[in-house]
Amino acid sequence: MVDSSLLIEQQYLMATLLTTAMVASTGEWRGAALWLAAASRAELGNIAGDITFTFIGLHFVMALTRERGAVLTNAVCNARRVITVVVSWFISLGATGDRAAPRSGSHLLGVFLVLLGVFVLERQSSVHRDEKSRSTQPSPGQEANHDDGAHDETRKPRSIGKASLLSRKK
Repeated sequence: MVDSSLLIEQQYLMATLLTTAMVASTGEWRGAALWLAAASRAELGNIAGDITFTFIGLHFVMALTRERGAVLTNAVCNARRVITVVVSWFISLGATGDRAAPRSGSHLLGVFLVLLGVFVLERQSSVHRDEKSRSTQPSPGQEANHDDGAHDETRKPRSIGKASLLSRKK
């Protein structure tokens, strides 16, 4: 059995290699190197922070997908995007001129509909989990299986870390 988190990390590695090869072959690598050489400490700090938080975020998304499923993870990611848009919208209330954010009832309606969608998807996901857990419970008269995998020696410890998000040994 192949560990799915390992496959995801291999896909990210392949995407990184292909992007690097494309940037190198188009000559953009030189421009990027010149820009980096002239960049200030603040710009380099922003780049390092972006890389670090992206890495951490991807690991949390993979862990959430493993623990709660893709539907809830998608809802959480979309809710985060909505919160980002709403917060930036309120921050820009003081902006003037061309930078002022357009505001209308459509914006608020859109935010409401997205949040409603997140709520509905979470509710549906929890109902599905409840139905699934009921279907796996033993019926009266059957012996309950209390093996939760805790004593299964083929299980690896779960942690949020590089390629150790879980599963079974090969």
